[in-house]
Amino acid sequence: MKLSFITVLDRIRSSYWFVPAGMSLMAVVLSTLVLYLDRRFAGQIPPDAWWLYGGGAEGARVVLSAILTAMISVTSVVFSITIVALTLAAGQFGSRVLRSFMRDRGNQITLGTFIATFVYAMLVLRTVQGVDAADFVPPLAMSVGILLVFLSVGVLIYFIHHVAS
Repeated sequence: MKLSFITVLDRIRSSYWFVPAGMSLMAVVLSTLVLYLDRRFAGQIPPDAWWLYGGGAEGARVVLSAILTAMISVTSVVFSITIVALTLAAGQFGSRVLRSFMRDRGNQITLGTFIATFVYAMLVLRTVQGVDAADFVPPLAMSVGILLVFLSVGVLIYFIHHVAS
């Protein structure tokens, strides 16, 4: 029993899906919470709050669509290039290079950050409504989405440094 539990923990640790899946689940919870706060305090948000998104529904859709496109593009390009480099390295050094890449928390968190930002933006995008009288643009959710993009850029810089070293 103990041996199988340790084996399962090792497989979870070395799997590349567990951390990104958990971070995506956290993005769902975060988007639900922030959208709830946006609806709950919709009339109480001061109009001069410079740190909140202040654009209209069409602008919010454009921003969120750009976030979605950028996140999925960055994720696919970065990890495709990395897999090619790993394949070449595995040919010279053996398959342990691939296993150490898969087990590395930094790589898992990087993928998780990109996917979680994508999931968050997708969930917020579906709530933006722009029918003249019934506009709903969640300023707090938009601001958190933009903050997640800046966080993702920082994680991308970290990832490039991490893989290079």
